[in-house]
Amino acid sequence: MKRFFQNLFKRKEVQNNTSNKPTGTTTPQSSTPQNNTNPQNNTRKEQPQQTAPTVTTAPSTTTNNTNTNTNTNNTANPQPSQQNTNNNNNNNNNNNSNNVFTPGVISPKLTSPPESPRPQNNTTTPQTNNTPNAATPNKTNTPNSPSTTASPSNTTNNNNNNNNNKTDVSINHTSSEQSLNNVNNNNKEAEKPKGPTPNDYTPLDFVDSSPKIDSAQPKRKASGPPEILPEEIDRTDFLGQGSFGSVYKGKCRGQEVAVKIPRKQKLSLYELTSFRHEVKIMSKIFHPNVVLFLGACTQSGKMQIVTELCQTDLEKLLHNDRTKKEFTLFRRMQMAKDAALGMNWLHGITRIVHNDLKTANLLVDINLRVKVTDFGFSQIKEGEEFQDKAAKGTPLWMAPEVMMGNPYNEKADVYSFGIILWEILTKEAPYSHHKDYDIFFNAICHERERPPIPIDTLPSLRHLIQICWDHNPQNRPSFSEILFRLNEILIDCAIDLDDGRKFWKDYFLVPKQELQEEVEWADFEKTLKQIHKQPNFDYSPLKELLVQQSHQTVQKTKQVVTMDRFDKVAKWFGPFYDPNTEIIENINKLSAKVWFHGDIGREQATSRLSKSPEGSFLIRLSSTEPKTCPFTLSMKNNQHRRIQLIDENNFTGFKIQGKTAVYNSLIELVEKCNDYPLLVPCPKFTQENFNPYDPFSE
Repeated sequence: MKRFFQNLFKRKEVQNNTSNKPTGTTTPQSSTPQNNTNPQNNTRKEQPQQTAPTVTTAPSTTTNNTNTNTNTNNTANPQPSQQNTNNNNNNNNNNNSNNVFTPGVISPKLTSPPESPRPQNNTTTPQTNNTPNAATPNKTNTPNSPSTTASPSNTTNNNNNNNNNKTDVSINHTSSEQSLNNVNNNNKEAEKPKGPTPNDYTPLDFVDSSPKIDSAQPKRKASGPPEILPEEIDRTDFLGQGSFGSVYKGKCRGQEVAVKIPRKQKLSLYELTSFRHEVKIMSKIFHPNVVLFLGACTQSGKMQIVTELCQTDLEKLLHNDRTKKEFTLFRRMQMAKDAALGMNWLHGITRIVHNDLKTANLLVDINLRVKVTDFGFSQIKEGEEFQDKAAKGTPLWMAPEVMMGNPYNEKADVYSFGIILWEILTKEAPYSHHKDYDIFFNAICHERERPPIPIDTLPSLRHLIQICWDHNPQNRPSFSEILFRLNEILIDCAIDLDDGRKFWKDYFLVPKQELQEEVEWADFEKTLKQIHKQPNFDYSPLKELLVQQSHQTVQKTKQVVTMDRFDKVAKWFGPFYDPNTEIIENINKLSAKVWFHGDIGREQATSRLSKSPEGSFLIRLSSTEPKTCPFTLSMKNNQHRRIQLIDENNFTGFKIQGKTAVYNSLIELVEKCNDYPLLVPCPKFTQENFNPYDPFSE
């Protein structure tokens, strides 16, 4: 019996020595005993020992000590072909860092519209896929689960083939860029913008903070559009024609919707592909400035697309004689910003190039929010550029490179947006004088004709239009930069004074690269204290003039300063945001007077004076001409006289319009006025029925 146990212990020692012996490849762990006659094991024993460093697998953090020892013993000596594979994978990773579709190019500081193109990068890097190779073995060794290995030589060949294919694409891309650059150099004089060149505009610094997108990452697969039965759709009114179908107003499941129907229900293979293509694209997009896709009926002979219903489109809104007068330039630029937000989403998130961007494809909902629609010609951008033999889209808004059949990318949509900006500015149809397509083609592609920009256009808006429709796609901005430029234009539209524009841009646009159209009073006051360097200064009278309730929230306690109100107060009193606090001190003195009632209307002034005795008067702010006649003298018996500002020859004073006497200040006018009997000052309302933050409260 003793000899039996001794022999048993010797067998266990032999087995332990055998399992701890290092081998050339990773041996799968198994609970079953190893068979020494296995051909695979014999092959592993015949492999020569390598002197190269071994590659160990990273143990999992949840494994115990036994698993850690096993992973340490299971090392693999890489073959020469495996080393080449690793080198190829490293090269692929390095190349993928350049294969990034970045929606934004930092524009240089230009003193005039882009006569000189932006810095061009003619070097192209071969693009490779960054997806892990399916033949790469899993290095993590799990007990009782043998790992599978693939031939390293096959992996090397696959990588070489991928690199060769990507190199061919890059060569074509380079040649197309060189051809565009040659045309640009030969026609440099024709590239100069028409019309006067503004010398007083310098673009602000743009910082592109949009996330980088790796085009090699696998695209998310859509689960498919929601299926809608034809019996659920009730069509009513005809709305218009789309890219390949008719659009109707209808109802579906109790909701008013827009129903798009292909012209032919017996579709060919090409038409059926186009129908499914638009459905596929729309089912991937969810953004407030893109028309909401609700579902589709894909039954043969009853195919329909159901989307949200909008009231009209931007083309009808701009060219209608009745409606185009209702929208200020500021409101129209807000519509342009809506369209840019939708396009920035398409380019930056879903990698979609629209290919048919125009005002007719910008729908307007009941809240005047603009939404991008009609993706019949859209394509999902997988490589660097597209190239189609047949041009897609509408010629009036089509980029020159698309018309000529050259390779193009998302910058073709930027060109179309430049034409749209001109259309929003002028409210006119582009190229209305062209009747022949061949003449139009030559004018756009070779003579580089563009619509004329009005002389009185804001310099910042002129600059944006011209860089958007630049003949060279590389000089055109991204939609992320277009959004920044539109924010700058919105400030120029809302604020008339140059120093007021600069103040709002410096403090409420550039720091966060995002426009604050409304600023909370606490932040605004903090900014003024930084400028004036007087933290204990009294800004409460200025607050009564500036603060209004926000229109973007239901919180009635939120106190904000809008750009429009900021502009009015600056016209009434002057640049109160200047480091000199003299203007704010004058506001404090004026607000302390019982006869100064602030921003009230004619009706309110008449009502207040009707309760006062004869000879009563008050001074109020004038909203009709705040820059030239900032104040109004209101007297009993419905008498109102404007007070004119005199600012000439380094002298500032006031006089009653139609009278000759000039006074140094408004207080002096009230105290020394001989033209009217200003005997009894009309008192302000008591605090119980007067809200200083609401100019219309009584």
